[in-house]
Amino acid sequence: MKHPLIWTAAALLCGCQATSEPRDDDGDGSGAEPTDPDTTLILVDDQASLETRALFRYLRDDTADSVLFGHQHETTQGLTIDRTVGTQSDTFNSVGDFAAVYGWDTLSIVDPKSEGDITAQARLAYERGGILTVSTHFDNPVTVDKRDIEPWPAGTSWDTTPGVAAALPGGSKHDVYRDFLDQMADWANTLTDDDGRPIPVIFRVLHENTGSWFWWGAAQSTPSQYKNLYRFTVEYLRDIKGVHNLLYAYSPDAIPGGDEETYLERYPGDAWVDVIAFDAYGPAENNAAWFDTVVTNAALVSRLAEERGKIPAIAEIGIGAGDVEAGKTDSDWYQTLLNALKNDPDARKVAYLLVWRNAPDGVDGGKPHYWVPTDTQRDIDNGTLADFQAFHADDFTQFNGDLDNVYSDPGEAEPNTPVVYLMNPVDLAKARDTLTIRARITLDDVDSATFTLGDDRIDLTAPTDGLYYTGTIDISLWPEDEVFTSELTVHYRGTSESRTARIIVDNEPNATIPGRVDNFEGYYGLDEFLQQRYTSAGDGVTPSLTQAPDLLESGDYGLAYHYRIGSQGYTGLNRSLAQLDWRAFNTLEFWINPDATGQRLVVQINASGRTWEAYYILGYNTSNLTLEDVNSRGDATPIPELTGPQRVSIPFGDLLQAPWDNPAGTFNPSEINSFSVYVNAVGDTDTDSRLYIDNVEAVHRDGNGDYSDAEPPGTDTGPFSLDQDFTTDTTEAWSIQTWGGSVTATKGHNAGNESLVLSPTWGNATDDKLALSHSLSEGVDLTGLTLTVELYLPAAYIDDGQLGLKLFMQDSDWTYASFGWIGSGELTAGWNTLTVDDIREADLDSAPADFDLTSVQHLGLEFIGNGKSTDIGGDIELGRYRLAPTDEAQLH
Repeated sequence: MKHPLIWTAAALLCGCQATSEPRDDDGDGSGAEPTDPDTTLILVDDQASLETRALFRYLRDDTADSVLFGHQHETTQGLTIDRTVGTQSDTFNSVGDFAAVYGWDTLSIVDPKSEGDITAQARLAYERGGILTVSTHFDNPVTVDKRDIEPWPAGTSWDTTPGVAAALPGGSKHDVYRDFLDQMADWANTLTDDDGRPIPVIFRVLHENTGSWFWWGAAQSTPSQYKNLYRFTVEYLRDIKGVHNLLYAYSPDAIPGGDEETYLERYPGDAWVDVIAFDAYGPAENNAAWFDTVVTNAALVSRLAEERGKIPAIAEIGIGAGDVEAGKTDSDWYQTLLNALKNDPDARKVAYLLVWRNAPDGVDGGKPHYWVPTDTQRDIDNGTLADFQAFHADDFTQFNGDLDNVYSDPGEAEPNTPVVYLMNPVDLAKARDTLTIRARITLDDVDSATFTLGDDRIDLTAPTDGLYYTGTIDISLWPEDEVFTSELTVHYRGTSESRTARIIVDNEPNATIPGRVDNFEGYYGLDEFLQQRYTSAGDGVTPSLTQAPDLLESGDYGLAYHYRIGSQGYTGLNRSLAQLDWRAFNTLEFWINPDATGQRLVVQINASGRTWEAYYILGYNTSNLTLEDVNSRGDATPIPELTGPQRVSIPFGDLLQAPWDNPAGTFNPSEINSFSVYVNAVGDTDTDSRLYIDNVEAVHRDGNGDYSDAEPPGTDTGPFSLDQDFTTDTTEAWSIQTWGGSVTATKGHNAGNESLVLSPTWGNATDDKLALSHSLSEGVDLTGLTLTVELYLPAAYIDDGQLGLKLFMQDSDWTYASFGWIGSGELTAGWNTLTVDDIREADLDSAPADFDLTSVQHLGLEFIGNGKSTDIGGDIELGRYRLAPTDEAQLH
């Protein structure tokens, strides 16, 4: 019998499996012909427990004509449960059964366990016959000390400070990362049933790695670095900590077009993956193209899994959080997803899908944050409960009660295939002074392992109690900024295996040139090195270097921007920058050779936490688009055209804050965090084209303003102020939340009254509440400020005497406080002006002791129905919401 092989194109660069069996010479990543899946199991861990092997076999073999439903925090969070001990769930309350797959997270396993210990609940789920999965949200090992000291997300998974290189063996924070794994191992090894048998868990390692919102993302690591951290995670848990009850899942974000090569770019290899999966979130409305993407990706992972004897899955799926929190729903979402999967011969083979949690209190001050429809009036009225119940009733879906003998048939595990790869150095690593080599070699009967770099050749020392063969080479006197190819050679049983990695000697790091984003000269002529610095978004961009003289402005290289626009309607390329200080400059410039597709080019920079944009048409503006057509903060100026090679100059003052970025701010170039170039669709035409870009830089031009006095974020610039008067449509800066189950509302803009219009539909529940809230980018000090609110109320709201109102706030930890109850007897029909002068803690009504008035991040108005009749109606209008120093407020 043959062992399965993975031999991707990247294997020659960063290592992969090795065996004396025939190789997959075509390098497509599919591996050699796998072992007969009907008789053997090809697991990451050939020492996996009987129950773990049985779970693998069940998910691989017994779910071909069904899909298991999973839910994150199934029995530990919910909107309709009153206990979180593992016995209740929103799913059960909606359809009469629990989810088949119970999702939890390392946030409940690794200190500080911010989502609460779930060990007892996990045992109950297993006793019920359910399947357990755990996702990864390890803190950022580089910045973890900032957690709970600096504002969120500092130190958390969402802190995008690059952390992969530091977490790898030999990295500066490797011990921190290993401590995370130690805690994970301790939990897994003590998670046992009543007979002391280990309970199996699917461990989703460092997920959504093709995005850039986690510290292990595409913008934060190279493919080689990510693969090696994933491999280390598996090998440390399995081989050092002796954990044998885990299946390991790989789940990047959904790949536009379901492209196999793109999916496999960061795939660590078959030897480290049991479950081949993906995550996908999409819009609540106009989502047909998104469902097509889901099916394409489901079909892709099903084919890849079948070729390799693995398990295909949709590890996380749902309507995007932004739409959920905005109250948007799709009353056919579950049935549309189910039918789309069922009707594709490959996509229907996914073993399970999992939706995210039902947060009991919502997020951001009460915004809805739940993915399983609940048995409440709200979800009855919006149709989502009936949709979910139809999904449950379909014979193709399986919930907990449908599971049978999941853990009873373990099968036989194929012995692990030997592996050979370089942990250090990874491909295209920069090295200086001393190069440390770490090689993972699990071949039997190794005669020697050598590492060659240039004229230096060393024998590596075999591990005694660790994972790696090791050695060092002195490169302190090697030529600077040159690329060398190293080679690992392993001799065993009369044959040999070799792996290569390219190394860039960088003993004198290049000085940063102020203002420069990129001139594309520093990539050693290697596309791979360029692609490590840029990440693609949307339908996808493939960046490469060009040397064609007519396609660059100067030097030897420019950027070839090969983009596609399809189902997602946009594409983009992003580069992270290290908080560059551009206060000495006032203009962003770059050279471009555009195409003539008529699509919209968006140039974007993130400055001091705010996103700013400039817009152009590639070719002629035949649609007569104006700035206000694409950005509510713009005016009627036509979007300029790019009709030939030219240097583009954008004064900082001409940049518009992105329409979705709130609240409104002023451009602050003291910390430049990223530079991006997007192309957005104009019309419905799919596009496949190329742009050419060169010499992106910030410069100073006379007449374009002076930014030298801008203060970095967090600098004390005096009292905070906010003035929302709705003279233009800034209603997107405000959000609606509802409680009680029978009140709904929409918002809009009244240009005549210059107001935000809130249109409620009340039920008659006594606990109906409606809130209009505004969130700030960071906590601010309201001490000593004066709050002024101009509010219009219809007469019907006053006449029935039922309406109550609170002016509320929440601090950066979401702790709630208000200025007390305002009854309808204190309000009048028509316009009201509500004022709180010289705000002090004494003005707050029953504020918790831990409420922090110096760090308020959410502001708003809360309306309480008190059983308001359904025939009481009319629009509420907010004409102004102003916070200002008391002396200024008294002048207006």
